[in-house]
Amino acid sequence: MAVFHPIRELARLGHHVHAIVTQAAPPGGADALREWCDLDIFPINVENSPWKALKSFPTPLPMTVYKYLSPKVFEALDSVLKRKTFDVVHFEFIHMAGYAEWMKKRYGLPAVLREQNIESQLHGRFAETTRPPLRWYLKDQARRLERYEAKMAPLFDMCMTITENDRQTLLRMAPSARTVVLPAGIDPETCRPLPVQKRPGKLVFLGAMSWPPNVDSVRWFSKDILPGIRERIPETVFYIVGSNPSPQVKTLHDGKNIVVTGYVKDVREHVCDASAFVVPLRVGGGMRLKIIEAMAMGAPIVSTSIGCEGIEAEHGRHILIADTAGDFRDTVAGLLRNPALAGSLSENAGRLVNDKYSWESVTRNIMVPAYLEAIVISKRRVAEF
Repeated sequence: MAVFHPIRELARLGHHVHAIVTQAAPPGGADALREWCDLDIFPINVENSPWKALKSFPTPLPMTVYKYLSPKVFEALDSVLKRKTFDVVHFEFIHMAGYAEWMKKRYGLPAVLREQNIESQLHGRFAETTRPPLRWYLKDQARRLERYEAKMAPLFDMCMTITENDRQTLLRMAPSARTVVLPAGIDPETCRPLPVQKRPGKLVFLGAMSWPPNVDSVRWFSKDILPGIRERIPETVFYIVGSNPSPQVKTLHDGKNIVVTGYVKDVREHVCDASAFVVPLRVGGGMRLKIIEAMAMGAPIVSTSIGCEGIEAEHGRHILIADTAGDFRDTVAGLLRNPALAGSLSENAGRLVNDKYSWESVTRNIMVPAYLEAIVISKRRVAEF
């Protein structure tokens, strides 16, 4: 959704977009994208495996970059660039930077990178939640990623980060990078609250359930936080909503206290009647789009500090923040027992989202000007060269 909405808004502004996607779209996703852009899908296997880790280890590349490089994607990009004329080429995630480097050398087109997270920071944080030998491996990957990000960021004519913190982190690694903050937004059409009553004791977590930080979040919550909440409020049920749940997530499902839904067509059916939306994220970066979507849907939110990074939300006014298992347990349990606080948080958060976050305004006022600046910078760099 963080890719679909900007594409749609660009199309609505009259721009022509051609998207090359390297992962299979969820049900109905490809058709929805094709309404707004030309679309080529070339799914590549990006699942982590010991074999891929071994193959990438002798190279200077981080495994998360190595596994995304595919001859058929190079061929697809080459074919599209030969057939069509483009003003700018947008690359999503540092994983795609290898294609940008090739494109720059072959075609010299303006290139823009959007970093939804600073990946080296993400891996470093994740390493701290694990034990050796996985911790050693993740720290090595974090170092590789930092070197790669520092090398590749200046290649782009513009780098977009989701938060100011991420922009500053990127500039510390690559001082010559050209950067702009492009916050995540919401779509009022898909985030409009449903007219439903809150269900007592219902807790919801929402996210892509194959992403390791999300897997870590729900496992930590289920093991170290939820039991203490249920001791005080026995009717509490934890819903884990999101596509492609990993085997570790699937094992949490018992159908009674913990429900793993997998992909759902309309997440509002699970978020709008929740008594609390929980974001127990211990690893991450960027900005949690799901938080501002949940705010728009009227859900009161409890998050870790990492979970709500980059969002201009105040503790106690728009959101509740807790970072230890004990504090998170007590905060959620207190919220479930205080409907007045829940209502106040929801109302204030809804106003915050309407005032500051929407894909229409973000795309029109930040993304398009950044593209135009990238075009100017690219021409200047070519002239200087």
